Amino acid sequence: MAVHKVVDPILDRIARATSALFLGIVRLGLRSLAVSLAIIAILVVLFLISLRLTPEAEYLPTGNQNFVLGIFKFPPGLSLTGAEQLMLPIERQVLALPELERTFFVILRDGPIFGAIIEKAQATKDNIQRIVGQLNGFAATQYPFPDVIPIIFQVPVFGGGQTGKSITVDIRGPQLRRLEELTNQITGQLRAIDGVEQVRPSLDLDNPELQVYPDRERLADLGLTSSDLAETVEALVEGRITSLYREGGKEYDLKLKAADEEIRSPEDLRAATLALPGGAKVKLADVARVNRGLGPVTIEHLEQDRSVTITVNVAEDAPLEHVVNAVQQRIIDPLLPTLPYEYNIELSGSADDLARTMQAMTGSFLLALLIIYLLMAALFRSFFYPLIIMFSIPLAMTGALLGIWLLDEQMNVITMLGYILLAGVVVNNAILLVDVTLSEVREGRGHAEAIEEAVRRRMRPIFMTSVTSVLGMTPLALGQGAGAELYSGLGVAVVGGLILSTLFTLILIPLLMKIFLGLRDGFARRVGREDWTEYASARALAELDEQI
Repeated sequence: MAVHKVVDPILDRIARATSALFLGIVRLGLRSLAVSLAIIAILVVLFLISLRLTPEAEYLPTGNQNFVLGIFKFPPGLSLTGAEQLMLPIERQVLALPELERTFFVILRDGPIFGAIIEKAQATKDNIQRIVGQLNGFAATQYPFPDVIPIIFQVPVFGGGQTGKSITVDIRGPQLRRLEELTNQITGQLRAIDGVEQVRPSLDLDNPELQVYPDRERLADLGLTSSDLAETVEALVEGRITSLYREGGKEYDLKLKAADEEIRSPEDLRAATLALPGGAKVKLADVARVNRGLGPVTIEHLEQDRSVTITVNVAEDAPLEHVVNAVQQRIIDPLLPTLPYEYNIELSGSADDLARTMQAMTGSFLLALLIIYLLMAALFRSFFYPLIIMFSIPLAMTGALLGIWLLDEQMNVITMLGYILLAGVVVNNAILLVDVTLSEVREGRGHAEAIEEAVRRRMRPIFMTSVTSVLGMTPLALGQGAGAELYSGLGVAVVGGLILSTLFTLILIPLLMKIFLGLRDGFARRVGREDWTEYASARALAELDEQI
């Protein structure tokens, strides 16, 4: 009871002071058109400033999983034992982490991998990023070889199999050597872009192989084709399926292959013979060159074209949109016009997802604005009063953008949902002010008196509903609780939008109503209908609204 007696007078004094402040600003604006225009101009400038502060967009939040993954690419042909020996230093480094809860190491033919799960009590965002940076730094020092690529990252919540925060660049074309040249050129340019942490092309020409180059003129003279040569080489080295054997309702492949001891070196392959159409034989060395060389480990195709995929890991503190725009403007756009038509370079992966999502979000937001406006037009039976109400939405956007900028939150897809949410919420306060103002005018009050009465009557309910909404969203904005870091941006956007919209809606909407009602009276006088002016009846006002 004692607390109640102490708190109530304090809250009452705060409410009275707030009410007096807002009513004083509104009265000042109602009495002077210059003051009204000055206040509106200040709010417009504030909105434009907030647009300049808009952070560059991300795709999805990475979250804060307590799981660190390491993927290593070792030279082709390295034995499992050799890979295991190379992994021993990084294994000792991971096991020495004091925050480590458990770990695993797996040696695969494609390359070793390890995973480290951090204790939940130690799994803060900063702590995990420190561990990732420490392990990456150690790996870079321990493996300073161009054919050893370590990739260590915090596994994102919405990973989709990606190695952390990344984009991909796809290069397509018919000639492998030209693709290799383009890959080397683009890889070097990518490493020079701010925010790029690691660049990994999928083209790997480190696989030792024997390359057979046919002499087409010599083959034609002997009645052979390049396909005949290819089939013979395949049968000698890999084995070629020539027929099917059926028994008991089952089919078995019949493969023709030279004995392993017959083809052990390039000399053995050169000495192999091909059968000619007339029954004679010719050595393979007489119709082709056999050279040692390096070829791709895998041959990728995209839409039936040979392709190379370059994966670009983006630094945690670098906005994805910034890196995407830099890659497009500094690399792809200047390079594409110089290439033949059969070659193409394009962004894919998260970059393509971000572009499509931004387009979808923009369309959804505009559709929401249209639905809100048409619904209010139907309720007010006017197209102009809803237009005044819609001015509360830019105020909310300003608050949301300033909140995101001040708290350094990401502008990701989930944060963007907050803008659509705000559009449907912040108009409620403006609807109350406009509706009460029109009711007071129709009861015979003057414009200024009706607007001031509307602000006085609706201020307390507006503050009560807005404060409860802000307090309800505050834990989400502060990022409290498991997984809250995913939605903190949305919470900040909604809280910032509600606060600024609530404060300035009580000022902007009354001033706009005064200006609009004054313009309406001027229109009424010009058409000779004095009964439509300040003290018009409800019926005349409805008739005027329909005509406007």
